[in-house]
Amino acid sequence: MPPPSTRSVPSLRDIAEAARAAAQAVARRRVRPSLDRSDPGSLDDTPATEQKMIYSMVPVKSLDKLGELVHPIKASPPEKPYLGIDGSHRKLEAYSLLVAVYSAAVSLVDGAYAVGVYPDTGAYPVIDAGGAPVASLAPDPGLGCRIVATKPLIEPEVVARVAGCDARGVGGCRAVASLGYGRGYNEATMFYENRSLLENAALRYVLSRPTLGESGSRVLIDGPLYATPGLLAQLHAMTSSVSYVSSKKIVMAIYALSYMLTALHRLALVDNLGSRGVTVAGVVKRIHASRLMVRAVARLQGGEALGVDTDPQLVEELVRRTGLAALPQFVHDAAIAVGPIVSVVDLGTVSRSIQAALGIDNTRNVHVYTRVARTGERLIDILDGLEKRRYLAKKSYYLVVRRRPLGYRIYRVELPIAVTEAPLTLDSEGKPVLVDNAERLRQVVDQDAALLSEIAWLTVEPQLEAPLPVSLADRAARAATHAAARIWFQELDGKVTFTYETLLEMAV
Repeated sequence: MPPPSTRSVPSLRDIAEAARAAAQAVARRRVRPSLDRSDPGSLDDTPATEQKMIYSMVPVKSLDKLGELVHPIKASPPEKPYLGIDGSHRKLEAYSLLVAVYSAAVSLVDGAYAVGVYPDTGAYPVIDAGGAPVASLAPDPGLGCRIVATKPLIEPEVVARVAGCDARGVGGCRAVASLGYGRGYNEATMFYENRSLLENAALRYVLSRPTLGESGSRVLIDGPLYATPGLLAQLHAMTSSVSYVSSKKIVMAIYALSYMLTALHRLALVDNLGSRGVTVAGVVKRIHASRLMVRAVARLQGGEALGVDTDPQLVEELVRRTGLAALPQFVHDAAIAVGPIVSVVDLGTVSRSIQAALGIDNTRNVHVYTRVARTGERLIDILDGLEKRRYLAKKSYYLVVRRRPLGYRIYRVELPIAVTEAPLTLDSEGKPVLVDNAERLRQVVDQDAALLSEIAWLTVEPQLEAPLPVSLADRAARAATHAAARIWFQELDGKVTFTYETLLEMAV
């Protein structure tokens, strides 16, 4: 790794000072947090009836052609450096406070292993994330600390004013304007937006270091390449219906803006690395409930996905049908790739749904020039970014990897794709459609096979939960969040009453 950078990198001492300040403030003013505990949902959770703006496809014409998506490959050692990026968060929950701590890590696998983390724990080299917050606090006890986030990424009060719904209003308007960490804001979104900011900062760090992001190197990000939550489709459904009150639509627009802002940041970073010859991929290891491929197969002539409920079940069924079921278990260095599955998000529709939810007719409205993000972005910056992109697309493979001594694991590997890049093309209306030509499909798979083979090679050790670069980054990030969480716990112990679950966790 490059020499440690100390610019804008909070240390454990900084974290301890922030925790002590929070403990003093909380002792003076006890407020019980009220967060929305529901999960906003992911692309896999999007109901089939709402998949007009978010949908997945497979490049075959019928169910009996699904065998063309199954490709045996040979695990091969990498020829170029691999980097892993992962973020971690850990929550400490008390009856009057919710604290979450965050970290990000970058690993390098190139003969030897090296890892850098943010914040500075003293145990690893550090990476520079531009002073991004390493903790979030709900509710806000009046703590003015740059390393602690106390309000949402998209500021609800500002968005409420843009929509003509402010704190002077009644009922729902007051609730929207006062929405914040600890005041009705979705807990899962709170974790997502702060962790994503750090992961994007880690990706930006790689981009800033020519010795890391050299041509031909690969960057593996833990989790989906882009966030495409089901709430985008839910927002679209809401804005198409008169049965939802405006305050509910505004709240959904706030969440959508948060997801889209972090996605646009990620898109720009991936594009810049791609122009340098660096391949960026997402590796999703928790796929037990995934239905991305199931939804895509169900689109084939109204077919049902072979009577299975989840993607792992569908992958296993397709592998069994092709006679390769024993391959991952008994053949040395064997792996199977199933795909590609192409997922598309209509960003233009997302933009129009957000505008409709906020009561904005078009982007010439003066209110779109308001700064709505705590990171400084204006509403027009986000809407323009969506309109210029028009579509967000990615292709995914399910990678079945042999594990020693027996058995296998399945991962989803996600790669960026342009809407004019095979197997996608644009129809006469400018909408992305699949080219379902068998020869063209083989060319696409051959192009991706080298990457998939190397990821398989990096995953064969039985103790690894993910490919080696991601596992290294994951372990370092977890260690950093554990150290930070321990500090917050010690400083707050006796000032707040922690939940039983938090006490059990911190006893380990």
